[in-house]
Amino acid sequence: MAPAVVAASVSDPTSAARNEELAEISADMGAAVAQALHEPAAPDGIEESTQALLDRLERLADLRDRGLLGHDEYEIAKETIVRELETRQ
Repeated sequence: MAPAVVAASVSDPTSAARNEELAEISADMGAAVAQALHEPAAPDGIEESTQALLDRLERLADLRDRGLLGHDEYEIAKETIVRELETRQ
């Protein structure tokens, strides 16, 4: 009986590199969300501008839409930013 030949799948190096990059971005975002939830407010009253917070919301939505940020991660990060915006009003 002849041994079975298993076809080796040829992976696209560009695709593999891109997948690795996306995984790193996802991990970084998860870490950033976790860190933001556990960090105290900025020292010495330094506040992020309102526009910068709105930009962060847009980036979060983009990451969520591209599948790089989970629904729960997005909601937690969004709530944190919205609370910050509300305290400024």
